[in-house]
Amino acid sequence: SPPLHTLLTHSDFDTFWKWFGPALQKIRYHKYLIQMWNNDIFWGFISKTESESILQPYDMGTFLLRFHERMSDGGSMAVAYKQKKDEVRHYLIRNSDIAGQGRSLPQFIRETRSLLFVLRMTMNESFAMSVQVVDKNKALEKIGRKKRAVNTTGDGYDLEVLELGLDTLSMR
Repeated sequence: SPPLHTLLTHSDFDTFWKWFGPALQKIRYHKYLIQMWNNDIFWGFISKTESESILQPYDMGTFLLRFHERMSDGGSMAVAYKQKKDEVRHYLIRNSDIAGQGRSLPQFIRETRSLLFVLRMTMNESFAMSVQVVDKNKALEKIGRKKRAVNTTGDGYDLEVLELGLDTLSMR
């Protein structure tokens, strides 16, 4: 039989699933989180201390997304970001930041001016981790954006001024 220190009590098991279950559900059913997870820009299950250590060598404005580690807040998400040269800050993302008409996690990130570069984490077959710094707009370009139909008056005029398609402009 296994040593007593390796046994998991029923209470510990319940506590773990009260935290881990909602996190898994959020990954599966949150509108854009699964896309962010699959694109390696949501780090998942790391602590504040680990995120601080990872962010330390990077420039201001660099950030990573993760789950909040407190068991009582199962499925809550947080952003850790480099606010000053030697300071990493943490923000617990509120439902009001990402829920409601026109609100989403990608939109929250796009609109938060202090968040500039996301850390993309990948692992190879040997579980060696590599980290890339990616402009947030580049990382999110295919996540959470719907193609908008151009509304016109029927006589060749748009009903609103459209955003520039900067990716199609060339500098001369």
